[in-house]
Amino acid sequence: MINKIGKITIYVNNQEEAPNANLGHPSIILSTNDIDATYKELKDNGVKVTDIMKMPYGSMFTFHDQDENSYLVRQD
Repeated sequence: MINKIGKITIYVNNQEEAPNANLGHPSIILSTNDIDATYKELKDNGVKVTDIMKMPYGSMFTFHDQDENSYLVRQD
């Protein structure tokens, strides 16, 4: 399924001091070798997912945890 972590931005100290860096995408990016299998596995297990976006530079989708935090999965 997910085989590596691509980028992580996590603020662990005072959230009030964290810079406002709304990048328009999740700050945690995970990578997979098989986007379709990963998507199916998450969806089949009841995880809230967006549609897979097929771009010239790769495919990706977002999923959400129980607290509505979003994570991006991409196929390299």
